[in-house]
Amino acid sequence: MAVIRGLLTSLSTMTLCILPTLFIMGHCWPEMPYEQALGYLSYAGLAGMVAGALVFSTVRKARLRRVR
Repeated sequence: MAVIRGLLTSLSTMTLCILPTLFIMGHCWPEMPYEQALGYLSYAGLAGMVAGALVFSTVRKARLRRVR
C-alpha cells in the first residue's frame, strides 16, 4: 500500500510541475523549438518525481514517529 501511495504522490507532483511548464511554454514562448520544449518537459517531470519522493518520505517518517 505504501508503494502505491508513493507512486501516486510522485505522479501528482510530476503533473503539478509539468502543467505550469506547458502553460509557460505555450503562452510566453510559443515559437520554441520542439527539441528544446521536450527537454524542458523532461526536466519538469524529473523535478516533479523528485519532489514527490521527498514529500512521500517526509510524510512516511512523520507517521512512523507518531506510531511509536
